[in-house]
Amino acid sequence: MNLPVPPTRDPAGSDRDEIAPIVAPGPAVLVVLLAASSLTVMAGATIAPSLPGLARYFSDVPDAEFLARLALTLPALFIAITAPIMGLLVDRFGAQRILFGSTVIFVVGGASGAIVPDLYPLLVGRALLGVGVAGIMVATTTLIGGLYPAAARDSVLGYQGAAMALGGVVFLTAGGWLAEMNWRFPFYIYALPLLLLPFILTTLPNATPEKDQATERLDTNRMPWMRLGGLYLIALAAMTLFYIVPTQVPFRLVAAGFEDASLSGYAIAVSTFASAMTALLFGRIKAAIPATGALGLTFMGLGLGLLVTGISDNFLVIASGMLIAGAGAGLTMPTVNSLVLDTAPARGRGKATGGLSVSIFLGQFLSPILFAALSPATTIAGSFLWAGATALIVAVSFCVVLIVLRLRKSANQSDRKTKS
Repeated sequence: MNLPVPPTRDPAGSDRDEIAPIVAPGPAVLVVLLAASSLTVMAGATIAPSLPGLARYFSDVPDAEFLARLALTLPALFIAITAPIMGLLVDRFGAQRILFGSTVIFVVGGASGAIVPDLYPLLVGRALLGVGVAGIMVATTTLIGGLYPAAARDSVLGYQGAAMALGGVVFLTAGGWLAEMNWRFPFYIYALPLLLLPFILTTLPNATPEKDQATERLDTNRMPWMRLGGLYLIALAAMTLFYIVPTQVPFRLVAAGFEDASLSGYAIAVSTFASAMTALLFGRIKAAIPATGALGLTFMGLGLGLLVTGISDNFLVIASGMLIAGAGAGLTMPTVNSLVLDTAPARGRGKATGGLSVSIFLGQFLSPILFAALSPATTIAGSFLWAGATALIVAVSFCVVLIVLRLRKSANQSDRKTKS
């Protein structure tokens, strides 16, 4: 169902376009968008428990263990590569069409691992899965930006962040249960989005305003790439720090004397749950403090959490650190998504969110590399302390910027009162 969506202009006379839906979105639209958003965390989490079995099954293939690990990370690489292309396609053909097509690619690429007989075709499927996730991420965020007015958008972005976090818990748990029976079974989870396809077609409008070549040139010229680039760097830094949790906490626990793998799962689950709870509160937080303050809280939570994790070998202390880090990280996705949607013109939101997706998944990819390469510490606990201190420095920087902006605003108001 493709509804025509007219562009509107704000009362202040700004030339920023808003994609305004003819009818305010109902609960069904929100449910479909949140369900689609939760798929983006399935790329790696679902099959993580299957990797040992996968490596054993293809043990006759040279470098099978390395290729099995590659199956986990390959989607992230292809998300980063194809997200900008998906952004262009969303702006040209509409987010609903791209969401539908990307979901089909997601199902084909993801579920193929359950039936392909060889390892290399399985890796091709993982690459296709990354292409599908890229389209889903860009399309869902663009639809949220186009279908919801600014007053409601922040709350919806918070719900989106919570859906992604809770989806990670559900899919990782389900993948673990299925992998105990057979390493191929978790791949069948990727077929579940088939149930979403009819609802994408019948519930979501294809929110693409009509435009001529002159308008397209105007929109391209108006893209504030400098400001967007700053937001991309912030997202890259936040995701690099946050992905220390799933990639390094198991090693931190081993170093602290906890060999049981289930404890790593509990610690990571605590972090993910805290992230989801904070994301649900994003609308209220954004209404109470400016975006700069929300970014400061993100890095403050990450910094304190990583410091607590590195400061003690007690499991409860480490789990508490994960709780604090997750609470801070829960603000990351809603905040940067909100700022990108507010910054980009309506007809350029696909391109803008595509660039953001690149930053997010590049941060995930670089996190273990930078953690190992940049830390001056000789122990993993020391590396956590170093990473936490770095995050706190960034948080203090945002606080300083916020104070400067407040002082400048107060000074301008005083000047206006004096002149009047």
